[in-house]
This record gives sequence, structure tokens and C-alpha cells, in this order.
Amino acid sequence: MVDFHELSTAKLDVLGEAATAWEDVVKKLQAMDRDWDGSVVAKVNSANWSGPSADQARPKLQRVNEQLTAAVTEATAIASVFKDAGNDFQAAKGKLDKAVADARGAGLTVTDDGTVSWPPADSATRHDPDASRAYNDEYRTKAEAARKAIDSAVQEATAADERAAWALRSDATAPDDLKSFNAKAVGAGPDADGIRAAQLAGKGGKISDAELTELNSLLAANQNDPLFSTRFYQDLGPKGTLQAWNSMVGDESQFNGASDARWKQYQELQKNLGLNLATATRTTNVPHLPDQWAADLRKAGAEPLWDKPYRQSGMDYAPYGYQVLSGILRTGDYDPHFLNPIAEHVTQLDTDEKYWPAPVFGPRSDRRGFNLLGQDGGSGFEPTTAILEALGHSPEAATKFFHDTPTAYNTDGTVNPNGKAKPADYLDYFTHDKEYTPDTVSQKSELRQAGMKSGPDALGHALEAATTGRAYDDHSGTAAKHTADQADVMNRVVQTFGTHGNGGVLDDLKGEDAKFAPLRDSLGHMSADYIGDVQRALSPHKDDLPVNGAPAGLKEAPVRGLLDALGRDPDAYGAVANANQAYSTALVRGHIENGTDFARLESDIDSTSRAGGVIGGILNEARINEVHQEHATSDKEYNEALEKNAGYAKTAFTTTIGAVTEKVPIAGEAANFLVEEITDSVVKANERDTTEDGRQEGRDYVAEGREGTALGAKQAVIDAANGTKLSPEDVRRLADSAGDRALDGYTDGSGGSQSSNGTVSG
Repeated sequence: MVDFHELSTAKLDVLGEAATAWEDVVKKLQAMDRDWDGSVVAKVNSANWSGPSADQARPKLQRVNEQLTAAVTEATAIASVFKDAGNDFQAAKGKLDKAVADARGAGLTVTDDGTVSWPPADSATRHDPDASRAYNDEYRTKAEAARKAIDSAVQEATAADERAAWALRSDATAPDDLKSFNAKAVGAGPDADGIRAAQLAGKGGKISDAELTELNSLLAANQNDPLFSTRFYQDLGPKGTLQAWNSMVGDESQFNGASDARWKQYQELQKNLGLNLATATRTTNVPHLPDQWAADLRKAGAEPLWDKPYRQSGMDYAPYGYQVLSGILRTGDYDPHFLNPIAEHVTQLDTDEKYWPAPVFGPRSDRRGFNLLGQDGGSGFEPTTAILEALGHSPEAATKFFHDTPTAYNTDGTVNPNGKAKPADYLDYFTHDKEYTPDTVSQKSELRQAGMKSGPDALGHALEAATTGRAYDDHSGTAAKHTADQADVMNRVVQTFGTHGNGGVLDDLKGEDAKFAPLRDSLGHMSADYIGDVQRALSPHKDDLPVNGAPAGLKEAPVRGLLDALGRDPDAYGAVANANQAYSTALVRGHIENGTDFARLESDIDSTSRAGGVIGGILNEARINEVHQEHATSDKEYNEALEKNAGYAKTAFTTTIGAVTEKVPIAGEAANFLVEEITDSVVKANERDTTEDGRQEGRDYVAEGREGTALGAKQAVIDAANGTKLSPEDVRRLADSAGDRALDGYTDGSGGSQSSNGTVSG
């Protein structure tokens, strides 16, 4: 264990000196080996020496020769371990030095033991509660960032120390003879580390706690190195990978007997195995695993992991390879060349009822399964959930999976060139034919509920990646332009989830216990990402509304239906409402920057405000219904969701503003300040506090929603006009007019919502 003081004061040149010293030892041993071969062995062999003495001497001479060769191997390995450790420690110390310098540059104090603190505020600030709070909040944020950077560097050094210690212990000990040099020493570096990691993983459930820690350290340190990852999985093999993971977490004796600390190591191992598999199978990496490795994995995935099922409570049970693989696939951005054949094969096997058995529940059944990273993703007995989660992290693969024509696969995972894929359409299968069951063997109600939701939730993640071009949990704030294939998938998604009957599943989207309620948040994120297309679908002036990349061509009726359902979910509402407000603000700013005639400017802003008001009407009527009629949620939850999804406001504004005007900077400090200011304003414009006890009259709810929409439109104009040459009077006139047009749109949107729900508010 390396601490802050040790790393910050470490004299790392001694590791370089040790590596050099051992390299000198290697050279001397190599010279001795050559001398022994030339001066002793060769002369003895050439002397035609025979007889009893020769028979006794030759094995001993050969033994010396073998030991010299083994000594060269061991010394070479030790030298490489010291050299690699020196590089790792130097990198960690460099990060630590930078973290400390950055912290001190930010006005923080870092002591010799790594404690981070900040100076007390001056007297005036301390006696002003608001100023004091702001001062401490500012420095607390700085201190937390510094603490995180410092801890990361120290943890990196600790991991390097553990790897080096394990490698030295392993390489300095011959596996079969303690009196011998180690002819199998592997040393350090990506290839050697890959060999060592495969040896450790191959022990399966018999791996010791120390070895498990070392394996995780190797995998984590090399997860982006294709040489390491490819060597690791090549040595372990497709079936060996499944057998190793199963023997750790699929064997009842393992999960029942594992300590909490070991279980956490298993959780870390699941993540590391996935990240390394993604690296090893990416075709742009050199090297990468061959197609045959992937083909063998598909074959193993479709077979029981062992030939003789064991009986538990009177039932035979043996998991299929894909069930064991399911946990590993949940992390990593996978190449479609590797992932899509697996995803298609698993989905096609899923139509056969004989697949995916699960054991009966038993002791510690909350731990039972192959996915240890959280029950919200299922336990791992249902591999289609894992496939969808893998697609959710692999956008390119996800788009191809839902867009391209399916390829037919045989049961063993080989392509059937003359076959017809079943199912013939994966979106249709997962929304209509797929039977979702609790992916757990636990009898705990909360785990069974989570297990039931895991499949639909994963479907939402996969669709989010397929339509947006980024992983569902990538919150970087960037929004790439939509491709034609992504937009086409989005069109089908909206048509499917926004329609009653005729192939639509809108009825399964509404209600807390609805089949597809778990993916409403993803649909909200997707709709926010396509906010320009959503507004186009509801506006008669479609050509005036920019979209981000290829247009999705959304239709009005399913968009209205989908928004009505999403407005009933706080998270979905927060994403769409923020994006809608920010999109309108960007359009208004574009009109102001580009407009020269006031009457035309007013007309353009009015049109924009009405389009945004329609969405506001649909969303708010749905929100009102959930809070005040169904009592299914609260305004507090909606307001918190708006804060949580503030990033969608920022993304919508920055994506749109560049499409409507070149006069507003979208980079640099000034632009960042503008965007942050507008984002805060957008969130506040959508917040409501209509009631705490749910007993207000219906007309009050509607009035609150209408007023909020009008105020939001006015605020959009005020925000957009900030810093322009418009006079305060002109801004007020434009804002008032925008508010009136937003109310017109609200009436349109709320009327459609009321008719679709069969309710009347007011």
C-alpha cells in the first residue's frame, strides 16, 4: 500500500538503477551460458567420451546448461519488472505532482500527509451568511476535485506496487523446484502481463484473494492496451473465459463462501473483463482477436457450460455459455463486427423456449447470477438483457442492430446463408413478442421488481445509443449530428411507442406498472436529443426549424402520444422540457441576431414560441394529471428531474445556436458563461410548485401550467436578447407577444392531450 507521503517523496531513480543492474546480470549470465556451451559441453561431446563416468556426467552438465538458460530468463524478467514499475511509478508521481500544484494554484493547502484544506474567509465574508456559504461551497468543490485527483494518483501507484510485488514473487520462484531458476518467468510489459493475467484467471474459483487483487490490477492498468487484452483472451480462450468466470460466481460454494471484500473484487473483475474484451475485439486495434475466436465464443455460448447438469431441489441446472458471458458484456464499447453476430445469435436463440434456464432460489440468492454490478441490470440469467446493455454502450453496433436487415444464424452461431432470420425485425420482437420475466432467483420483492424491469430498461438504453450515436450513460454534453440510419430508427421508435394499436405500444408505456414504464426515461432523453424533429412534427412551419443532422421525419400523431406519456414521468419530462425551452431560446436568439425588420422579427419569434408552447401544453397537462389526479408523483420530483437533466438544455442550445446564427460564439469563456446562464434560466422556467397536498381545484392546476408556459416563452426572449442591441421596450413587446403565442400553442397541445386521455381539466 503506497500512501501520499511515500509517493510524493519517492526517489524513483533507484528503480531505474535496479533495472540496469539486473540487465548487467543478464549480460553476464548470457556470457557464462555461452562459455559453458563452448568451453565445456561442446568439448566433452567432441571428445567421444563414453563409459559409466560419461553417462553420469552428461545429465549433470545438461542440468547446469538448463539452469544457466533459466537464470537468463529469470534475470531478464526481473529487469523488465523493475523497468516497468519505474515507468508506472514515474507516471503516478507526475500525476500527483500536477494534482498538488493545481490544488495550490487554486488557493488550497496540501500538507505533507496529503490533507487538503482551504483558508478561512475574511471577517466580512464570515459575517455575511450568503457570502460565507458561497465561499465555502466554492472551496469545497475545489477541494473535492483536488482530493479526487490526489487519490487517483496514489491508487495508481499502489496498483503498480502490487503488480510489481506479485511479478517479482512469481518470477523469482520456480513452479516445480524451489532449488531451480525459473525458466517460465514472464517479466513485465503488455504481452508478459497478458500471459500472467490469463494464468491467474485460469485458476477460476481457486484463485486466492491476493491473486484476485493482482488480476484486477493487471486488467485495470492495461484495459486500453490491445497487446495485453488480446494476449490475455487468446491465452484464456473463449470457453476458458466462460469456465473461469462461472467457477468464480456461478459455483454455489463460491458465492456462498465469498467474503464481502472478495465479492467486491469479483464485481470489479466483471467490469474489467468487459472493458478488456471490448479492446481485444475491436478490429481497428493491432493486434485483435481473430474471427475464429469470436466464432468459437458463439458456439460455446449456445451450449451448456458442462455436460452433466447438477440437481438442485429436484431440478437439473446447467447454465448456457451466453448466460455466463452476460455479465462480462455489460461494460465496454464493442465493435459491431464482434458484438452484432452475438447479439443477433442470442436474440434468435431467445425465440426457443429451451434456452436460459435458471436455478431455483436458495441461500444468498440475492448474489446468485453472473451480473454482479447491480440488480437494476438483472442477475444475468437472461442474456438478452446483457446484449441490450452492451448495445447501450456501443452506439455503432446498436444502430446497425435495429436498422439493418437481420442475418440468419444456425444454432452453433455460424451464419445460415440460405436461412430466414427469426425474428425478422428486432425492434418489433423486443416491443411485441419478447416475454420479459424477473431476471433473478431471489424471492425478495424488491429484487424481483428490479429483475422484471431490467429487460425493458436495457431496451431503452440500446435504443438511446442507436438513435443518438452515443452511449446511453455518456453525459459529456456533446451531440453528434444524427445519421440517416439513426434518424430512421428514431422514426420507428416514435411510431411504435407513440401509437395506440396498429403495431403501437403506447398503452404499455403509461402507468407506473406498465410493461415499458422503465424505458420512459430513455425515450425522454432521445426526444430531447431530437427536439428539433419533435418541434417540426408539431409545427406548420417545418422548414423554419433546424434539426441536428439527418431529419427523422416524425409524424404529428405519434409525437403527441409519446409526449403525453413522457410528461407523466419526471425524468423524461425534465429532459424534454429543458431541451424544448433551450431550443426555443436558441431559435429566438437566431431571429434577433439575423433580423433587421421588427415586424418580421416579431412574427418569427411568435411562430417559434407557438411551436414550443404546443410541446409545453402536452407535457404540462400530462404532468398535472400525474401529480394532481393520479397522485402518482409530486412537483418536487419533477423539479428535481429538471435539475438533474439540465445538461439537455445546454446541449440543445449549443447544438442549435450554431445552426441559426454565426454571431453568437459557441466556444470560449464568454460562450460558456452565456450557455450556463441560459441553462439555469431554462431549468427555473419549467419549475412548478402547484401544491403540496394535492387538494387544489383542477382549474388551478391548468392555470399554473398555462402561466408557466407563457412565462417560459417570455423568459426565452429575455435570455436570447441578453447582450443584443434591442431596447428594453422592444424586448418587453417581443416577450409579451411570445407569451401570447405560447399560450395558443399550449391550448393546442393540452387539447390534444385531453382528448387522447379522455379527461378534461379545468
